Amino acid sequence: MPPMTDHADPLAPRLLTCDVLFTGMGGAQSPGGVVVVGGTVAATGDPAALRASYPHAREEAVGGVIAPPPVNAHTHLDMSRYEFTALPYFRWIPEVVVPQREKRSVGAALHGADTLRDLGSGGVGDIVYMHAPEVMDALLPREVALIPRAEVAKVYELIIRDLRTAIPNLPVSYTGANVG
Repeated sequence: MPPMTDHADPLAPRLLTCDVLFTGMGGAQSPGGVVVVGGTVAATGDPAALRASYPHAREEAVGGVIAPPPVNAHTHLDMSRYEFTALPYFRWIPEVVVPQREKRSVGAALHGADTLRDLGSGGVGDIVYMHAPEVMDALLPREVALIPRAEVAKVYELIIRDLRTAIPNLPVSYTGANVG
């Protein structure tokens, strides 16, 4: 049995154990563990090795997956209010982007930024429409805002919903004629 630590001490180390650990530095590890001290990751690795190195850590079996927050490196936040349509790129521009262009706005960009924040995105790279510099003006002040993490279950729920929407709408295969 691991030694007890003071639950009220914010600097008391915690060992979070999980089924799968992704650190962003190579492949996954299973099982995995993360030692957190004062809200900062102090160590990652095999739970047994972490127990030996941090025998005073309070162990919490969180299960599931521990991973860094996702980074969306190519967004068009001003298009966040577009209706989702799964199409090959060469069809998506004329069938989705052009007909819905009136939905591009600062409000849509702010909505998209709020959605990504709520989902726990660790970072965003926005691609701003050249004829709408006011979008960047509205987004830049948010750059310094704290981005709280979303519950993993909420993120997976949204991913699964998007996949269930996309899969029946994608072609079974692509040929040279419909690759865009």
